[in-house]
Amino acid sequence: MTTDPDFERDCLATYGDASVKVVQTDEDDEHTDEVSVPNTHYDSWTDLFLWRTIDFAEGYESRYADVLSCNPRESEVITMVLEVKGVEQVAVPAGSFEVWHLKVTSGGTTQDAWYSTDDSRVLVKYDNGPQLFELTAVE
Repeated sequence: MTTDPDFERDCLATYGDASVKVVQTDEDDEHTDEVSVPNTHYDSWTDLFLWRTIDFAEGYESRYADVLSCNPRESEVITMVLEVKGVEQVAVPAGSFEVWHLKVTSGGTTQDAWYSTDDSRVLVKYDNGPQLFELTAVE
């Protein structure tokens, strides 16, 4: 289910060879998008997991095609630009952590993610503009 301040919808994204068909339904209607996708792409719902696998080294930069499959507005493909800013210390409710700071830009927006420097690459903090997520506990 995707949610937006204006509505809630069920979403089904079906990937084919070079496209994704997205069907979104709510109690009033059904909306279908079909979007062409490049050979190498990732679904936006995997971003936070994908980012923790990059080569964390200060100054590392990369870009990829990101498929906004179940976007409440319109399905589309955007370019994500990743830049590792460096190692920092952050304090969150779960404690203080040494982290890699990752800056992500796309379509004029900026997001920041902070991943632990150890091999687990735990997402410690994430700021996408309207929302801020912080790690509250480690078990």
